[in-house]
Amino acid sequence: LTREPGNMARSDCVATIDRWSYHVAASRFCILFYGDLLWDPEGFFDDACRFIGVAPGGNREGLLTPVNQGTKDQISIELSALKAELSFRWLPQLRVLAERYGGACVEWLAAAEERIRAQVDATRFASP
Repeated sequence: LTREPGNMARSDCVATIDRWSYHVAASRFCILFYGDLLWDPEGFFDDACRFIGVAPGGNREGLLTPVNQGTKDQISIELSALKAELSFRWLPQLRVLAERYGGACVEWLAAAEERIRAQVDATRFASP
C-alpha cells in the first residue's frame, strides 16, 4: 500500500462525487454501489433501468446467477490484515458515504469497523 497523494486522491470517492456534483446536475448521473448489486440485484437492475429511461422488468433470467463464485475459506490472515488497514485508512470516507447514501455504504462501514476491532483484538491478544 502506498500513501502517495495521487493514489490517495484517485481513491477519494467523496471528493470525486463532490467534484462531479459541482459540474453536473444530480439528475444527470446515478450513483450505484457494487454492494447493492450483491445484496439486491433486481433492485439494482431496476434502479439502473429507471435512470436510463427504460422500464424495469423484462427478462431477469441470469440476474441472480453467481459468476466466478469464491468461498470465504479462501481468505488468509494476510488478507484480513490488509482489509483492516484499508478499513482504517478509508473509515472517514465510509462514514460520509454511509450518511449520504445509506444502503450498501452502511454495510461497508459496519464491516470496516468490525475488521478494525478484530485486528485490534488480534494484535492485543498476540502481544506478550
